[in-house]
Amino acid sequence: MKKIVLLLFILLSINCFAQFSKTHYIPPLSGSNSVAAQEQYLYISTPSLTYVKVKIIAIGGVTTNVTVKQDTPYVYSIGFGTDTQLMASSNFVNTPLSDKGFIVEAESLVYVAARVSAGSYNQAGSLVSKGMSALGKEFRVGAFINTATTNFASFRYTFLSILATENNTLVEFSDIKPGVSLFNNPSVGNTPTSVTLNKGQSYILATEDISIENKDGLIGALVKSNKPIAFNCGSFGGTNGDINNNLDLGFDQIVPIENIKSKDSDETKYIFVRGLGLDITERPLIVAHEDNTEIFINEVNTTTLNAGQYLAINGSLYGADGNMYVRTTKPAFAFQSVGGANQPNQEMFFVPPLNCSTPNTVDNIPMIEQIGSRSFTTYSGLNIVTETGATLKIGIDGTNYPISSLPSGVSVNLQAVTANPDFEVYSIRGLRGNIGVFSNRQVYVSYFGSSGAATYGGYYSGFDLKPEITSEIKIGANSSCIPNVILKISTLTSYDSFEWYKNDVKIEGETSNSYTPNEPGFYQVKGTNSNCGNFVFSDKIPVSLCPTDLDNDNANDNIDIDNDNDGILNCTESYGNLNIDISNPITGNINLNTYSNSFTGETTTTGVDLPKGTFIGNSDGSFITEIPTGKANTETGTEASGVTYKMTFAQPISVGIEYVSAANVSDLINDTAEYVINSDIDKTISVLNPDNQLLIDTNYDGIYETGITAFSSFEIRFRLNSATPLAAGTGTFKFLTYLANSISFTHKNLSETDSNKSTFKIFASCIPKDSDGDNIPDQLDTDSDNDGIADTIEAQANATISISNTDTNNNGLDNAFEPGFTPVDTDNDLVPDYLDLDSDNDGILDSAETGNDLDSDGIRNYRDLDSDNDLCSDVIEAGFLDPDSDGKYGNSPISVDLNGLVIGAPYTTPNPNYLISAPIVITKQPTVAPTCELQNATITLVDNGGNTYQWQLSTDGLNWNNLNNNAIYADVTTKTLTIS
Repeated sequence: MKKIVLLLFILLSINCFAQFSKTHYIPPLSGSNSVAAQEQYLYISTPSLTYVKVKIIAIGGVTTNVTVKQDTPYVYSIGFGTDTQLMASSNFVNTPLSDKGFIVEAESLVYVAARVSAGSYNQAGSLVSKGMSALGKEFRVGAFINTATTNFASFRYTFLSILATENNTLVEFSDIKPGVSLFNNPSVGNTPTSVTLNKGQSYILATEDISIENKDGLIGALVKSNKPIAFNCGSFGGTNGDINNNLDLGFDQIVPIENIKSKDSDETKYIFVRGLGLDITERPLIVAHEDNTEIFINEVNTTTLNAGQYLAINGSLYGADGNMYVRTTKPAFAFQSVGGANQPNQEMFFVPPLNCSTPNTVDNIPMIEQIGSRSFTTYSGLNIVTETGATLKIGIDGTNYPISSLPSGVSVNLQAVTANPDFEVYSIRGLRGNIGVFSNRQVYVSYFGSSGAATYGGYYSGFDLKPEITSEIKIGANSSCIPNVILKISTLTSYDSFEWYKNDVKIEGETSNSYTPNEPGFYQVKGTNSNCGNFVFSDKIPVSLCPTDLDNDNANDNIDIDNDNDGILNCTESYGNLNIDISNPITGNINLNTYSNSFTGETTTTGVDLPKGTFIGNSDGSFITEIPTGKANTETGTEASGVTYKMTFAQPISVGIEYVSAANVSDLINDTAEYVINSDIDKTISVLNPDNQLLIDTNYDGIYETGITAFSSFEIRFRLNSATPLAAGTGTFKFLTYLANSISFTHKNLSETDSNKSTFKIFASCIPKDSDGDNIPDQLDTDSDNDGIADTIEAQANATISISNTDTNNNGLDNAFEPGFTPVDTDNDLVPDYLDLDSDNDGILDSAETGNDLDSDGIRNYRDLDSDNDLCSDVIEAGFLDPDSDGKYGNSPISVDLNGLVIGAPYTTPNPNYLISAPIVITKQPTVAPTCELQNATITLVDNGGNTYQWQLSTDGLNWNNLNNNAIYADVTTKTLTIS
């Protein structure tokens, strides 16, 4: 069961790249069958000194749970060949795929990269995940240009791949070069149709070099979506050179244009560091996103591009110091191609723009020289762009070295950036192992490995401008809630001072990178970068108290179905559930038997469209909400169209929300809406999601997670986990809160074009009753009838089961008691023993008889009609009446009151004889001595004494009648009978 384990804060900023992230979406790669992929691996690393739990989710396949820490990165072997979880062969192009790619989720921040070898190990490539900042809605393609070749070859293969993060994601393609023929889809020319994908589905477009147009025809293509997607692009077989039979790999995950744009300027600025290749292969690639984009190379105006056009800059324009400064007047995508000493050794990767808020640390790049068991040691190292004068250290397998004192075998070349003297470049060769970079200023770090004809690499920083603040759980605790939680921002951030806020109020004196909250509420942090002079606020994130657990069984009270651990379900010990009549949503009563409560309701709406959202309630607790079109827009600050209904109760009550059993098709919930359910801030609400029907955002980062079976907070955000509306009567999820003063339900639209409806049902959960009037509800009372005998004893048969203190399904009911007791009713008077004050109807109170077993016959006294096993009924020995001698008070049939007491019985203090075993022992049977006629005869018996006597007469030896004193018989109730 996956439960809440942490909280997440995201500091909002424009052009912010979270390469160092908790969640990574990795679309598949695609290649020509002529360039066979071989070994493939994921490399996962973290700066954490303690182990971080990581889930590697193979989409459509198996989830692998691993751990990583700073000195122990994890290498995940994907497989081998052209059809793996990462690789989709060209046969799958132009087809939605549901079983390719990965989602990596971690409890703390991690780096993720994919490394691949191909072509009999003559090619290699690397994709570095950009984390959450990979997600967006507008992308353009970069790849090897292939235009210097003079032949056509199918092994020159350019592709783009998409991974949807939400259902009903519409993806559109445009700006593909005229004359292009798309692989597996030539009939559409350069205008492929749009495609709709669901969460976790991927899609690939590709071209092969079969014409002049196809050589570079996909470069600059625009991909737009209506919901966030992750995007890979590049060449799985291609070249910037002019050797016809040469091919190399060059691909990467890129970020959307919205994460490239600067909030301060339309310009984007890049510094490229030359590799070891020839001018023809060392080509920075600039792809314009807008018309009239001017390109300045080393501050010389070179050309102007329109949207979708590209400039492949010849390597001859690198300065003598081996770097190049490029500035564009409008946002543009940048890629860098690097090479070895000759043409068959190229690689291409995405390049981040300069940004003052880029962090100053990368920790770490794992196993820099390796792809699996193969070492790429001809050239392996780093290129680092940092501010001039920065202090720099390099970490090698956990040991940090000043840049001037690196170990033997590691070389450093420092380069000035002539066109931008604010920056300088370090090129470091000969590195091995796990590599970190530590500076006091912003750093842009790319890594590379090269051996023979194969090169791989990519940027590990420059994409970290959106800090993510996680919660740490205190030692010994098992849940991330107050008092167990510590809020903390990673040290790998550009922000150097912090201010914490609770409910919009600054918390005085809290200025470190961590804070321990002691009260529930909405928390956020303000991060300031003194070097840049800017600051940002995080989202407001709910931080909750830990849910209460009255019986300490590790099942919180919201979801505990046996809150007093007696084996009797809460709803059995109560008046049961009650649908709340909300046909009048403004006010209403909640009455059942002796229970009485009331509520007031308030409906509010958000959004700019008219009409506003509506809430319609029904007498059975079901309700329907409807909201107009309009989703939230963070850029404009526009709220989504939504409606909120809040109920406030006169006194605390346990309530639940579940799916309806019947509804109109038009009212069913669908995946174009999101929902929020709130309890009081000082309470919690728990969701149970056993069949994964809901996606739940447990860390409030906007990513709705799958596989969450249980989660608790005072605010729960969720969506439907299906592209198909959920049929009425099939919902297995449930939201439960224990003794809340209020509950609210919010419905928000995710569609810009359609209105949205939904339907749920609210009910009161296990309406409490107090059978013994001690102000403790039966479901919390271990002795609900106050008779001194525990409910768990009275609910069971004579052979009782002991508690095991194990609860495998975490529902609050002990394993030994599953599925919950059907309470025993010994006297069948319809009052179960745990509520029955006289469980055997013998006229003696259970509290007097107790739960002991005096005669050790396996029947406790309060159920035993002969507690001392002396063959005399308790009712008689106690001094009460039993005319029909059935061991119960009075004559049958017996009538009882609501407490199980026999009507008419006095229930006075019983004679203690019923607990004193005194069996009759006749030591000499009665005999009649010979007697003369007209004389009296006597019959005497000898016994153990202390008994009462009644002489009887039978004329047939079968039927006996009591004798009475008269002219014939005397002393009929003594041990000696006289007959006249």
